[in-house]
Amino acid sequence: MEIIPYIVPSVLLGIPLGHYLIRWMDPESFRRICMAFDALIVAFGLSRVLIQLDLATARTTYSILTIVMMLNAYLLFRFFRDRTVP
Repeated sequence: MEIIPYIVPSVLLGIPLGHYLIRWMDPESFRRICMAFDALIVAFGLSRVLIQLDLATARTTYSILTIVMMLNAYLLFRFFRDRTVP
């Protein structure tokens, strides 16, 4: 119940925005962008948890986050570069 105030605004904004974007852009592009964003959110959350549990240093965890960001950027760049528009 404590996290509901954090989730509700995201849902109220995200669903209409996603509905609009999926009509405006190619579904595969939308999926790729959403998956890249999800990977960044998970990597950031994992970094924060590892720091708070003292399982790794901040430098190590944020280095992993940086690697995920660079990998995401490369994969998105490659996808959009090699994509043929009908």
